[in-house]
Amino acid sequence: MNKTRAEILIELQHRLGPGEQTAHLLDWVLDLWETRDFLLKRLGKEDTEMIVSAVESSTFDLQGHDLVLCHVTPEDPHPSSWN
Repeated sequence: MNKTRAEILIELQHRLGPGEQTAHLLDWVLDLWETRDFLLKRLGKEDTEMIVSAVESSTFDLQGHDLVLCHVTPEDPHPSSWN
């Protein structure tokens, strides 16, 4: 049986203990879920799973500021070109 998000947050907090680092981690997990939900809504399950499970490349270091060069907008993500 899958755990709910609330159960996972409670378990993480219990395992990691109180503190600022734990609070940051829990915020990041919430952001992760929000991002995943958005991707599912916009792109569907297959493309979302591809994005979420992508392996880190050791030969290419993409930084957030590099994404400006991509000119990808929320209205036109071109998921069909990702194949």
